[in-house]
Amino acid sequence: MSEIRVSDRAGVRHIVLNRLAKRNALSFALLADLRDALRETEALHAIVLSGEGSVFSAGADIAELKATPEDVSFDDVVSAVTAALRGAPVPVFAAIEAPCIGAALELTLACDVRVASLTAFFQLPALRLGILYYPQSIRRLHRIVPRCTLTRLVMLGERIEAGEAVNAGLATHCVAAGRASDSANALAQAAYGYGKQAVAATKALLVALDEGSTDLSPFIDARLCLLGSNERREALARARGTSAAK
Repeated sequence: MSEIRVSDRAGVRHIVLNRLAKRNALSFALLADLRDALRETEALHAIVLSGEGSVFSAGADIAELKATPEDVSFDDVVSAVTAALRGAPVPVFAAIEAPCIGAALELTLACDVRVASLTAFFQLPALRLGILYYPQSIRRLHRIVPRCTLTRLVMLGERIEAGEAVNAGLATHCVAAGRASDSANALAQAAYGYGKQAVAATKALLVALDEGSTDLSPFIDARLCLLGSNERREALARARGTSAAK
């Protein structure tokens, strides 16, 4: 039985972490299911990732960890999923209620939009568990969040509440308790009318910049192609029709 629920509605794929009895902890099986759900996204306009119930995820399922160097395999699986989230050609929206801990935080930071409800909090308890957090993950986090936020997370293990999550770089939106999924869905639907090629190119550019790329030539070429595309002509026609109607 899959440990996630997946449904496609009106061009939006809804992926729900579905292990509520384990506070949606990230098992190897769940992560494999999640990676599979991020394939074949070309026909979509957006993806919304959430947790079952009023929980996003308590992080790694520590029952599956061995406290040996073999646990690096968990890091590798998480890295593969975050790469799939960043590589999706459509915007990915995370809807975050209550805890978002450890590897779950890394998943949400790989999403383009992170909607946190007032019940949400973020934490990386690696030192409490006696480990140096996966260095490649810390490097990715270092590129996304302010250095002071990273220190609070990885050195102090602080719990950062939703109220400061936007300023801390952990969330893009903060909404009322229980409203994260509805708000993420609304944002995903609002993006429905955007040109898919333009969205994919814009996201790819942002990811490349996140990863330190300085070569803009592929994106300059992509922009030139988009300037003369059918997608752009249709968008301009819609915009002109809207303007004429006013």
